[in-house]
Amino acid sequence: MTRTRRCPITATAAAVATVLAGGSATAVPSGGQVVAGQAQINQQGKTTLIQQQSQRAILHWQAFGVKAGELVRFDLPASTAAVLNRVVGADPSVIAGQLQSNGRVFLVNPNGVLVGPGGQVLTNGFTASTRDLDNATFLRGEALRLTGDSSAAVINQGSIVAREGDVVLVARQVENHGQLQAPAGTVALAAAAPGGEVLLARDGQDRLLVSIRPPLTSPLTPPPAPGATNPQVQHTGHIEAAAADLRAVGGNPLALAVQASGSIRAFSLSGEGGQIRLSGSGRTEVQGTLDASSTTGSGGTVIVEGRDVALAGPALIDASASVSPSIITVVTGSRKACRSSPARTTPTMPLRPVRSDAARGSGPA
Repeated sequence: MTRTRRCPITATAAAVATVLAGGSATAVPSGGQVVAGQAQINQQGKTTLIQQQSQRAILHWQAFGVKAGELVRFDLPASTAAVLNRVVGADPSVIAGQLQSNGRVFLVNPNGVLVGPGGQVLTNGFTASTRDLDNATFLRGEALRLTGDSSAAVINQGSIVAREGDVVLVARQVENHGQLQAPAGTVALAAAAPGGEVLLARDGQDRLLVSIRPPLTSPLTPPPAPGATNPQVQHTGHIEAAAADLRAVGGNPLALAVQASGSIRAFSLSGEGGQIRLSGSGRTEVQGTLDASSTTGSGGTVIVEGRDVALAGPALIDASASVSPSIITVVTGSRKACRSSPARTTPTMPLRPVRSDAARGSGPA
């Protein structure tokens, strides 16, 4: 049988047309091998079951995908247990069926990851990345550094839910056109230029911290032209989480870095407003809704920053509260100014409706 090699996922339209056309890219996981930890892989009919005994395990796959009507399930020993799935073959990962786990699932594929319109991911934490990470660091449960030169994309058109943990998508281009939910954690969309580094760490309260380091360049190196190598986050769907972090770092500072025309709702399980941050080293555009408000408790925090910031069309930022003041910060140019002061700075374009109880009378948001 001749095996068709699929192109890496690089853009939404091309990805759907090329990858969802069928073939091996949407087949059940194949060529699985346990390279660290203890786990067994069992496949029967349309179900693939991975039963893991160790707190952490690493599996290598020649191909990893889930067809419509099929199920891949990871049974882990605890909700805090984690499994790293690394694709060593040439195909992108397409999830058109169901991927489930009672623990945390990591999927690394430099060829790209696509959760299709009918795809459903239900875990206690899910990370999809085109950038690789160190095995030993993962097994020790330490902060993760994701690095690599892949220009492939991670795209969600379906539903990804993390019951207690985080949803993290990392690539040169990250797109969400579906549903992302992390009611007790963070939804992070992190786009880094090839050669850049994404750091995933945790603070003293076990909250996810995301930072991006651009690739090292010489002072004499001209900035890249706007095009395929520029990192970009595009959000047209819906996000619900305790915190949402969308950021793109590296590439041409004049290029579009973060575009949010969908909705983001950030709130804690106690009913207080959550945290929303949009950060781009180039242009940041908001055309949707950023809602960190609360009708029963303290308001949240919304930060929008970039070299240029534009709030256009029906854009609405709401961090209003019934109890205590909240913060809306919009900053252009120097990001240091944003970090050193909670005060709001007027962006380069007039703002559309913005609401914050703390900001009344302090000028444009």
